[in-house]
Amino acid sequence: MLTLKEHKYASRCALKVIDFALTSNGANCERFVDIRGLKTLMPLLGSAPAPPPAFVKGKVSPNPNPNPHPHPDPNPNPNPDPNPNPKAEREAMQLQHDEHLASLLVTLLQQLTVRVRVRVRVRVRVS
Repeated sequence: MLTLKEHKYASRCALKVIDFALTSNGANCERFVDIRGLKTLMPLLGSAPAPPPAFVKGKVSPNPNPNPHPHPDPNPNPNPDPNPNPKAEREAMQLQHDEHLASLLVTLLQQLTVRVRVRVRVRVRVS
């Protein structure tokens, strides 16, 4: 939950882990609501996922010459672009983010008892 609150790059992985942990386990769903997981989850509904750090974007290159051998590369590519379409990648990240959030909410509504399910519905309506 703390990783999600910090909204760092690792929060994407934390969201996937929580999604997996709640799937088909009513006790985990009850615990998630009891520790006020909805308070952390609801602000994420309309937000963009955390951006990747610079080293993931390809801006930092620890070794500018990946081929240490003196002979030339048989398939030279002078300017390899690790991210040919950044807009498409951002849209794909947003789609995955939204899918995991939707999956979490569906799982909560399916697995929770009626009393807790009412609390979730009220919280979703208020947000």
